[in-house]
Amino acid sequence: MKGERLYNLIDTPLETAGEQGQRSVFQERQKDKIAIRFYYYGTMNRFGFTKCLEELENEFDLTHRTIIDKLGERQELLQELKATAPTPKDLSRKYPYLNWSVMTVR
Repeated sequence: MKGERLYNLIDTPLETAGEQGQRSVFQERQKDKIAIRFYYYGTMNRFGFTKCLEELENEFDLTHRTIIDKLGERQELLQELKATAPTPKDLSRKYPYLNWSVMTVR
């Protein structure tokens, strides 16, 4: 049957997904992306703080309080971004799957 293999995959018990501590690696990457996107929205798109938070809430499915906490943990990265002033093209090299087009406030 055509879908039988897929069904067998669903029916098979799953192994643990990754090694211990892998979750924290993903959380650290997420914090970096949030900081970089905050820089992008605030600097390149000239969004105000509240608008930046709204965009990040929609993009990462997190509350504004969680986003602020994560940004607080990435102050050094934010300072580095401010000092180096990467262009949208520079950022797209690191994260090509994200939209780096300059937008206008909706």
